[in-house]
Amino acid sequence: MSRLWRCAFLTMDNTEGWSIDSDLAIAPLQTLGWQVEIVPWRCLRADWAAFDGVYVGTPWDYPEDPQGFLRALQRIAASGTVLANPISLLRWNLEKTYLRDLESRGAAIVPTMWLDSLDENTLAGLHDALSAERVIVKPVISTNATNTFLLDRCIAPATRETLLATFSKSACMAQPFVSAIQNEGEYSLFYIGGEMSHAIRKIPKPADFRVQEEHGAGIHAVTVDMK
Repeated sequence: MSRLWRCAFLTMDNTEGWSIDSDLAIAPLQTLGWQVEIVPWRCLRADWAAFDGVYVGTPWDYPEDPQGFLRALQRIAASGTVLANPISLLRWNLEKTYLRDLESRGAAIVPTMWLDSLDENTLAGLHDALSAERVIVKPVISTNATNTFLLDRCIAPATRETLLATFSKSACMAQPFVSAIQNEGEYSLFYIGGEMSHAIRKIPKPADFRVQEEHGAGIHAVTVDMK
């Protein structure tokens, strides 16, 4: 009898309100001899060494406790099981400051201001500093467009108050708003084993800019010309 391989899919304690489709991979993996278990990353009782591999699937609440999330990944890696992706890559990708590294290697990124915090004076000068009529401000560590603000030059008092309270002691980033996101959308390219597997296009719902399904965006399979 052939050996049954065990794989854990990392997720959250509470997935209510999230669009999660990693269960689509379970049946195909079973045909290949894999038993899949869904395990919250906060689970302290998990015996990670009992798994042949751990896939970082949908742990999208990690911005609530990024250091705790990293400690969980370190425990998994220390158990000797295979962690996908490697912890060095996951740590690098945890903060959006990875964009600075990509830029230093020649990649074109949207002009970005990196801020340790946000105060009235900095907020007042954002649009001029970025030469933009509309600006996006978001946390350096975030998922699902949480605490992401689209700001015109005239900022409503309630929005200003929320914005300053959110980032008074928290790092954030500011970028000119790229209006093409509202009609062209955003492309995600998926690489497996160093080779592109497939791509999707995420288009916000009308009058929105957020490209996540949780906010009503549409997800479409596309073919991408890599030439």
